[in-house]
Amino acid sequence: MWQVVKGLFVSTDADARDFETLNAAKITHIVNCAIELPNYHPDQFAYLRLNLKDPDDSMISSIEESCRFIENGRMKGNVVVHCRGAISRSPAIALSYLCYCEMSILSAAEQLSEVVRTRPNELFLRQIMVHFGEKVDERKLSILRQILSGTEDSAYSQ
Repeated sequence: MWQVVKGLFVSTDADARDFETLNAAKITHIVNCAIELPNYHPDQFAYLRLNLKDPDDSMISSIEESCRFIENGRMKGNVVVHCRGAISRSPAIALSYLCYCEMSILSAAEQLSEVVRTRPNELFLRQIMVHFGEKVDERKLSILRQILSGTEDSAYSQ
């Protein structure tokens, strides 16, 4: 598991399945992003199930609910957002939450990339940008992909 900010973690399926790991991190709330994965411990944690595919053009309809769930969960304990490999779906939801906390998408991407390298599907990035009123353009998408994957060019902020 990777701690993105205080009270918010991103994880793989393996971590979400491991009760001891979740308990050690004081997890109280879990966002299961993956349509193909079960909620492993439904009696132990509060769950939000998003049922996302990768890619999924309906992710935008889950952004507000997932952000409110994460916000509420952070007030009560710690939240983990997971999918199969913590590469696309769960990082996209974590990125959405950082934007919900009034970070620009570029600042949110930098925050996320400091703890884990990811490759959210471009369709997810576009939906996040639309939801939070950011202009969607190819240059910004390219910069986001570079930041999130850890291959950013030092000139990206020009």
